[in-house]
Amino acid sequence: MTEPGETGAQGKPVTQSRPREWASQLAMMAFLVLAFVAAVAWLANLENQLPDIRTPRDPGSSIVLPGYALMMPGNPDIESVEADLTGDWVTQEIGEMDWLATDLQGSRLRAAFYGTDLYVIARIGPDASRAYVTVDGEPVEHLFRDDLGSYLSLWAGETSDQPILIASNLAHGAHVVEIAAGEDGELAIAGFEIIAATPFQWAFILGYAGLGGGVFMVVRSMLYSINRRNAPSEQQQRSENAALR
Repeated sequence: MTEPGETGAQGKPVTQSRPREWASQLAMMAFLVLAFVAAVAWLANLENQLPDIRTPRDPGSSIVLPGYALMMPGNPDIESVEADLTGDWVTQEIGEMDWLATDLQGSRLRAAFYGTDLYVIARIGPDASRAYVTVDGEPVEHLFRDDLGSYLSLWAGETSDQPILIASNLAHGAHVVEIAAGEDGELAIAGFEIIAATPFQWAFILGYAGLGGGVFMVVRSMLYSINRRNAPSEQQQRSENAALR
């Protein structure tokens, strides 16, 4: 390697190019990191926006339950839910919460919602009944089953209220939930929690993996190139070995 101030075969001064090469390589690495961060931020923003992009602009009247509005992703309380009710239901005010309650077996609530995951805010306790549930007219696979269908067990030693999962991983669209009271107890509902998951999640997983893999391969190639340039040539190694002998 020629040091600064040395002259070449023609007597001309030779400049040291390695600092320039290092600066160029570091600048390229910095650019790649910034590009990677920008691409990840863009993908994350798109992932957050897609559920809202696909939700209906006018949920005032649903096709799946004509005459009733769709519940949109969020936490609608029972006062804001447009439900088709059959049987004997009463409104209760307990603390700061309003409840829709029934103790008549077979009383039913039907409501339309848009999303992929649905929770019901229900009262559990020693006086609670079972809640029989269908989504789009079908029993729910992960719930308990008996001869009447799929159900939520709301019995507990102490009274409390909490979100209980009804359905998950549904198709990204509008659905109808039906909840019916079982025997020997009260069914009380304060509202729902609705989630619309990002569609095509596998595409985003592949996108993140592809970005990370691409940056890794480029940086690895650059480091390999730098190491090769810094490594002594075979002729230099032979000269050094000869000098050592």
